[in-house]
Amino acid sequence: EGYHRYGRRGTIDFGLLFIRIALSAYLIIAGAKTFFELGDSQGLSGLEGDFANYAWDTALSIAVPTMQLIAGVFLLLGLITPLAAMLGLVVTGFSAVHELAQTDAGLDVFSWPDSVWLSLVLFVIAVGLQFTGPGFISLDFKRSWARRPLGTSWVFVLIGVAILVALWFFGAGVNPLS
Repeated sequence: EGYHRYGRRGTIDFGLLFIRIALSAYLIIAGAKTFFELGDSQGLSGLEGDFANYAWDTALSIAVPTMQLIAGVFLLLGLITPLAAMLGLVVTGFSAVHELAQTDAGLDVFSWPDSVWLSLVLFVIAVGLQFTGPGFISLDFKRSWARRPLGTSWVFVLIGVAILVALWFFGAGVNPLS
């Protein structure tokens, strides 16, 4: 039924699976690294130190890896993808602005470190998944948004960006371009 109704999709669903795996693997590893002090991570206290200049340093140091893990797991499974992709864009966008605030590069894109670019690319991937949906190789495969994401994708992106702006404005309160 899905095949005939939506026509030939070729390898689109396979491609979307790989995109979801890449984004979710990064988010899950980043979140787990912080929570379990893996690799060179200083854990939650280290992240709190990174956020020391921010208004809500403690809350953000818990919220960021929590959002990474939740978004990562749900994107990997392709489950409630619109919400997972929205969380993903909030946390990757926050990371991009945080990394930018750590430099004095401002709008000089040629001076931005790789950490800013990585977070920006992941942000764009999260936004892209919001508009494409997870594809058929997902737990959402029976949902309409797995095949044809709705106009609500715009709503989720706008809400996500609004949350990101509010989180940065109130939670960090630092101008990343200064």
